[in-house]
Amino acid sequence: MMTAETLRKRLRRDDGMTILEILIAAVILFIVLTAILGLVGSTTMTGLQAKEKNVMVNAVNAYIERVQALPFDEVVVGTGTGELPPVETMTIGEFTVTIRPTISAGSNPALKNLALDVSVTSPKTNRTLTMNTTVAVRDRSQYLTQAVQDPATNPQIAFDDGLTPPESTVVWDAAWSGGALNLAASATAYEGRTIEVVECWVDDQYYLKNTFGDPGRWTPQSETWSVTGFIWDTHQTEPILQDDGVTYIDEEVIADGMRTISLYAVDNTGATSRVIRHFLVDNDPPGNPGTPAPTARTNAVSGLTWSAASDGTLPADHYEVRMWKQASTDELAEDPTAYWYEVPGGVTSSSSFEAATTSLGRYWAVVRALSPEPNERSSGWVHVARPWISRPLLTGSYTATGGGGNGAGAYWQVTSTLNVTPPSFPVSAPTVYRFYRIEPNGSEVLLNPGDPGATTWTDTVKVVGNKVPYPTRTYKVVVDVTPAGYAGGTVESLMSNSVEITNRGVGTFTFTEGTW
Repeated sequence: MMTAETLRKRLRRDDGMTILEILIAAVILFIVLTAILGLVGSTTMTGLQAKEKNVMVNAVNAYIERVQALPFDEVVVGTGTGELPPVETMTIGEFTVTIRPTISAGSNPALKNLALDVSVTSPKTNRTLTMNTTVAVRDRSQYLTQAVQDPATNPQIAFDDGLTPPESTVVWDAAWSGGALNLAASATAYEGRTIEVVECWVDDQYYLKNTFGDPGRWTPQSETWSVTGFIWDTHQTEPILQDDGVTYIDEEVIADGMRTISLYAVDNTGATSRVIRHFLVDNDPPGNPGTPAPTARTNAVSGLTWSAASDGTLPADHYEVRMWKQASTDELAEDPTAYWYEVPGGVTSSSSFEAATTSLGRYWAVVRALSPEPNERSSGWVHVARPWISRPLLTGSYTATGGGGNGAGAYWQVTSTLNVTPPSFPVSAPTVYRFYRIEPNGSEVLLNPGDPGATTWTDTVKVVGNKVPYPTRTYKVVVDVTPAGYAGGTVESLMSNSVEITNRGVGTFTFTEGTW
């Protein structure tokens, strides 16, 4: 038996535990921790799996309810407007739910079978849970259930036109030109029935949300229902799974463009009514248009074309064009707006514009895209790659003389005086004018050697002989010009219009403009 003295000696020892004691304690601790960790892991996995199943069931029920609320003819799988997408993916918390619907004919024309292939994935469980189910979709108008679709007994639902913006209104943020973007509405059930559910959807994809983030879903369970002061926030967000497969970030989901707002009412018998209204959402400016490409069509008209800009899901509503013309004095700075003066531009709803010009003028232009009025958010200005020059205008007159009857001494003589406009901008090299006469057989004759500064040229054509033909001819001029100033220094060749001698007999006549 241990005496009191022996116990005191042991208590005073400071040599610690033996290795064997430590090993035994470690083994016991390992066994206990292993059991606890296994239980924690099993409990966590069971909870996640249960949450997966709950998410799947809720998503399937919501999808079925939405499909059954649709008009019977709209229960079709496809890519058209109002049809069920072949694949619909939604994110709910950390889970991704994918639904693949299939529609087949039922036992009679008033039935359709809706088969759903559903999968739920989660980055935490690293597995996919699947489910298949089939439900019947009935044409309520055929009296197969108590939810008889009859205009006389269906719930009545409508937007309040006095408080809700009209059809196709341009809206932005939580506003429109008339003030706050209030989506006021009311519904009334047939006598003896109640309104059970009212839902408001954007493009049948997201619940419409107000400025407080509240979804557009109500369960009045009363004969009448109404809402006022439900201000739609077109910047509404939804949690979107990021590329890392784990993180969710609230992101805006309403794209610019024409959006469909659907308001559904379901009564206690299952009868459904729906009204829709379209709004043109304009929260963001359109993208930039493509670089405008100028084409000098005549001396008076140049064409500008560019690739269309996008504004959300629609093309840009319209474009603004601004133009400058180079002044006749030398530039002192390499800047298209210094020593250039602005000339009329314009607005166009297409991606092209006809610009008014003058003969041998040098022009520069910018284009920007605009969203619809009254908001008119704009893209950045996009300018032409380099200035362009309008075409020269060839004018003048001709004098015809003749005589000698039809004998050997008969003749016709036509003297043409040709004039071309000089450039209205400074040049860095002499401008050269090359006048051409085009013979009846189509051959071209260069009338002058291309002397600089020859803006006027005279040409005489004479034919002699029995039954002399009138000497009809065509003229044109090619101008070689080297502009100075901004983006200048390179020679450019521009062709004028044509002018033609026509048989008007003896006299002096003015050339008509001809063709370009």
